[in-house]
Amino acid sequence: MNTNVLKYILAFCFLCLTHVLPAQVGINAKNYSGGTFFIDAAGDNSATPVATQIANDVLISTTGRLGVGTIAPTTQLHIEGSTANPVLRIVDGTQTQGRVLTSKADGEAHWQPFGAVLVKNIPLGAAKQFTITDITSRYIYSNTSVTLPPGLWLIEVNILVYRVSGTAATDFTIKTWLQTFMADTNTGQSITVDGYGNGYSGRMACNFMYLKNNGFNMINGFFVINNKTGANKTYYYMFGSGGTYPVASSVTSATTFSFGGPANESTIFATYIDEPRP
Repeated sequence: MNTNVLKYILAFCFLCLTHVLPAQVGINAKNYSGGTFFIDAAGDNSATPVATQIANDVLISTTGRLGVGTIAPTTQLHIEGSTANPVLRIVDGTQTQGRVLTSKADGEAHWQPFGAVLVKNIPLGAAKQFTITDITSRYIYSNTSVTLPPGLWLIEVNILVYRVSGTAATDFTIKTWLQTFMADTNTGQSITVDGYGNGYSGRMACNFMYLKNNGFNMINGFFVINNKTGANKTYYYMFGSGGTYPVASSVTSATTFSFGGPANESTIFATYIDEPRP
């Protein structure tokens, strides 16, 4: 090899190693459209590209802005598309019809309900029959559960309780103390760990009577559930801890009552309030 040529090659390599050379990178770019880094995915740009050609381009400008579907980004991230070609799809488990992307204080974002209130109608399980003995100092599963996504939820309850068979009370002073709450299992004897408030505010109590000649009673109220698990969670509707006040001598342990079930009077709704509390 000519020694002069070799000297030129070595000199050029030395310059490359000791200097930062300005450069642009174009991939599949028959007609370069500028920027520090440019991709023409379809390789279809003309010297003066039109919108349909730019739609498949990606460009990083000399100021560090990223453009997708545009070769002139005006913000740090600039995406252009059309109704037929949506520009964004985020599937993180919180997506569903009608939600909007909502930011937390630290900038982390998830899909959340906005505008219209999100209400879930909770299907009721079969009515649960019981005696006073069954619920004395214990709680039993009502056959109804609800599965809730992460969030702060208001659960409104209207439950029919009535006498099915057996002896009715002889007067209106005979009552029972009945508590209901949401538990983490269908054998749970305490309120769910996601109950918002203390152990008593998470319960709903009913001091109902064995109505003489009329055994129908309603339990009405609400719970607040704070599902901060980051996933869907199932809660179980429990009732019990009953006792008669005063002693219902005319109501024997054989008297049977019915709790809930798909009766017209019984309803449970869950309404989304906000994102879960810490």
